[in-house]
Amino acid sequence: MATRILRMNNDHEPLGHLWVTNFLRRNPRVHSVVGRSIEASRAEAATPELIRDFLELFERTRLRLNIPPEAIWNMDETGLALENCEWVSIVECVSATGQRLRPAIIFKGKH
Repeated sequence: MATRILRMNNDHEPLGHLWVTNFLRRNPRVHSVVGRSIEASRAEAATPELIRDFLELFERTRLRLNIPPEAIWNMDETGLALENCEWVSIVECVSATGQRLRPAIIFKGKH
């Protein structure tokens, strides 16, 4: 991302080997988090054959029911921890044709 921004500004110098370290030092609100791995049984169950079979069934069903691609949407939710340890959820949606909805940012509610 940083390299892309530099190139857009006609700066083609490579980033230094300490660039990430210095960036994080200048921006203490930015930090990395170790991702969670999915269960081994889930990962092993997602074979290329099963995925292909699912997609073929999905496409046959879509055609049989005459569902246009613009009516097919995917939604995903991810969580982020803010620097004050408050948890925020972000929900994003995109259609099969590439249409996007604005992300929904969900903060903890007050009772």
